[in-house]
Amino acid sequence: MNYGMYLSANGVINDLHRMDVLANNLANAETPAFKPQSIIVQQRDPQRLESTSVTGDPQWLLERLGGGTFLREVVDFDAPSTHSRTNQPMDVAIEGKGFLVLKSPDEQGAMKLTRNGSMTLDAHGHLVSTGGEGLVMDTQNRPIRLRDDEPVRIGGDGTIVQSGRTVARLKLVDVKETSNLTPSGGNAFTYSGDPNNLGRSDARILQGSLEDSGVDPIRMLTEMIKIGRRLESNVKLMQYHDQAMGQAVNTLGRVT
Repeated sequence: MNYGMYLSANGVINDLHRMDVLANNLANAETPAFKPQSIIVQQRDPQRLESTSVTGDPQWLLERLGGGTFLREVVDFDAPSTHSRTNQPMDVAIEGKGFLVLKSPDEQGAMKLTRNGSMTLDAHGHLVSTGGEGLVMDTQNRPIRLRDDEPVRIGGDGTIVQSGRTVARLKLVDVKETSNLTPSGGNAFTYSGDPNNLGRSDARILQGSLEDSGVDPIRMLTEMIKIGRRLESNVKLMQYHDQAMGQAVNTLGRVT
């Protein structure tokens, strides 16, 4: 096995994956409340440790080469962001740590979390996310229904008032272990942990505003340029390994 070729190929695959993640971040530079993804590089175990044969003799050359790397995506929930005024009564920004709770529109009705407070009313008068992620839930885990012919006022604690009457209160939860959040498309997340561990958030609601994207376009472009150069180097290494292998085969063929 040409171990060097496989290590270089692993580098190419990782760099392509990095480029995909950065490109997705850059494409969402204007998406409200978008949290960029970053990459964690983890070292693979050497061949001896990943081998199924624990009794075999270690291949010390491969031990020194290592096993390459693999990547893991994480969402940067601590990315700094600001708020922008939209003056739309059903737009809300979350000031502080917390997530709005959504109910998936499919038959399973799975719970989703989001910080994107861009909301509207569907044909039945239910408050929904504009991205189609689901119904916005209140503190009683019920969909919120509003009249479309009356003005809406949303207080700092999430209380929704129409015609001087409290209709509902937005449910805001605080996620202690953000590692349990997985992007599920549409700027929403699924929560894989115990729902009982979701605490009440003390974040403040700002009506008529939306949280800006946490993406820094300049930094993303700079990272893409750096990774593009590294990708080119790994491709050249693969070519060198291929040429060396070809020369070895031709030489050994002539000798035999």
